[in-house]
Amino acid sequence: MADDAKLSRFIDAVNEDIDSKVAVIINGAETERDSILSDAKSQAEEQASKLYDTNIKRITQKITRQVSQNEFTAKKEILKHREELTEKLFKEVEDRLTEIRRSKDYVDILSKKLALIKIESGSEIALSPDDIHFSEVLKIAIDTDNITFVPDSMIRFGGYSIYNKHNGTIIDKTFDGAIDEQRVLFTNRNIFA
Repeated sequence: MADDAKLSRFIDAVNEDIDSKVAVIINGAETERDSILSDAKSQAEEQASKLYDTNIKRITQKITRQVSQNEFTAKKEILKHREELTEKLFKEVEDRLTEIRRSKDYVDILSKKLALIKIESGSEIALSPDDIHFSEVLKIAIDTDNITFVPDSMIRFGGYSIYNKHNGTIIDKTFDGAIDEQRVLFTNRNIFA
């Protein structure tokens, strides 16, 4: 029995030694496993973070482009609408001037305006071809001799222009010129409003 006890103690000692070596190997394997899992997790998180950042940048750029495109489209539509309103406004002005031209007060308006201007002898007064028949009435309002009235097809809405042959100056009092001038002023004043 003594041999059995020795054998039993030997087996127990060997088993204990094996158990401790197995425990060390298992602990080392578990530590290695935990380290590998930790590294893999860190790499996966880093890759996910990079992918997330890349996607966020890509989405942000796409949204920024879309917002810019929408702003550009909106500004273009606003400018188009503003142009349409401007055209409508000046069309109404032109229609109103046509009405004034057809009224019986029109020749009186021209006469009073011409009477206020010092017109030199030898000057030419240009009228619309439709208004040239008022020339005799308008001559009465002018306190100058040797004035010629000439038709000017460039004058569509009325008024007159006076050409001083002596100094080469022109006084433009046509409604067409006033409309053009006001259109430029209106457009420049309201272009970025």
